[in-house]
Amino acid sequence: MVDGIITIPIDKTGEHLQAARERETPVILVDRLTTRFKSDAVIIDHLLAGKLAAGELRSNGHRNIARRNGRGGIYTMQQRQKGFSSGLRTIDWEEQTHVHHSDFSVEGGYRAGKKILESPAPPTAVFCSNYEITLGLIMAMNELDVKIHDDVSLIGFDNLMLSGVIKPKITMLVQPIQTIARQITALILAQLQAYSTKHSVITLE
Repeated sequence: MVDGIITIPIDKTGEHLQAARERETPVILVDRLTTRFKSDAVIIDHLLAGKLAAGELRSNGHRNIARRNGRGGIYTMQQRQKGFSSGLRTIDWEEQTHVHHSDFSVEGGYRAGKKILESPAPPTAVFCSNYEITLGLIMAMNELDVKIHDDVSLIGFDNLMLSGVIKPKITMLVQPIQTIARQITALILAQLQAYSTKHSVITLE
C-alpha cells in the first residue's frame, strides 16, 4: 500500500510494474527504460558515455582494444557498448576490438580478464561496462603482474572511489548520483500531488 515507487527495472519489458499502473500508483524508473511499461524516468546518456570512452582510448593511440560486456541484455550495458562502437565509427577508425561476455559479477570479470590478458596478442586497452567487471579485471591484472597504463590501459564505470584507491589511477565514467536523486525526488513529488498518465524521461550527461 505504498504511495509511490522508485525502481531500477529488473527486466526489459517492465511488465511486473503494470499492477502499480492499474492502482494509479506513481512509478519512477531509474537508470533503465523498459520496452512495454512507459513511465517517468531519470537516466544518463549511456550512448554518450560509451562514445566518450572510445574517444579517450583512440586519442591515446590505442588500436587493440578489448571490451568487457555483461550477459543478459541489460539496457545500460547495451547502450554503453552501442555508444562505444558508434564512437569508434565516428572517428573513422576500423574497429579492432575483442568482445568478451560474462555475468555482471567480480568473479565473471576476473575470469574474463585472465582470458583476455593471457591471449597470444593481449590488448593495449580494455573498456569495462560496469564496476564489478572492472574490479574483477583489476584482480586478474594484479595476479598476472600486468601494470595499469604501462601494459594495459583501462576505462571503467560507476565507482569513482575505485579510481582513488588504485595506483596509478584509472579512468572512470561516473554517473551524477546527486543530480539523479534530485530529479527523481522532483518527479515523484509532482506525481504524488497530481497523478498523470503523461510521462517524461529526463536524460542526464
